[in-house]
Amino acid sequence: MHSLYQEIVFTPTPKLKILAPKNTYTIKNHILLRLQSPIKTYSIKWEVEKMVSIEDIPAEQRWEIAARAASAIPFAYDIAFRETIGEKYDEMERPIMVEAGKEIKNLASALGLPTGNAREINETFGIITTILYGPEFRGETTEEGDDRTVGTVTQCPNLNRAVEMGVDPQIVALTGCQTFCKSVVENLNPGFTQHFNKRMCGGDPYCESVIERRK
Repeated sequence: MHSLYQEIVFTPTPKLKILAPKNTYTIKNHILLRLQSPIKTYSIKWEVEKMVSIEDIPAEQRWEIAARAASAIPFAYDIAFRETIGEKYDEMERPIMVEAGKEIKNLASALGLPTGNAREINETFGIITTILYGPEFRGETTEEGDDRTVGTVTQCPNLNRAVEMGVDPQIVALTGCQTFCKSVVENLNPGFTQHFNKRMCGGDPYCESVIERRK
């Protein structure tokens, strides 16, 4: 960060406020004035730090920005093409979601995450989902076992983006999410599969996902 000085000259009033652009500057030294005369003019100089590099943005904030963008992109495509293509859009989106599920396997391998049973698959899927979609994602395991594990999701960034963007999650997210999640699990370990019992995009209060050994 580069330090610089900003100077302001003002005549104070009881309701005086000094404002700096919140997303650009951080006030390093705060100055407190005791106002005794409403007609006296003051000159204040304070040091600020100006962001000049990507490294100046906290890692947590960078992660959150990237995750929000990642969760919004599929719906941006949906808005752009569904009106023209109609129901065939879901058919076109399906192979994309399948391939996205395959990529999760590559990420798990690169990170050395385990996928030997249902419990490990669920944990690995949760870790990578949080990496990709950020701190908005919230879930927990409700039933745990090597052959069958059940988890719930109570906060979903994809659902949040759909609502923010004014699209119906039951139309734009329900099918694609199921395709993606099933592909993820079956690529992490071909001996297992996945399905949902409850879906927030379908109106349920939470999502319930089952990962189990293929029969």
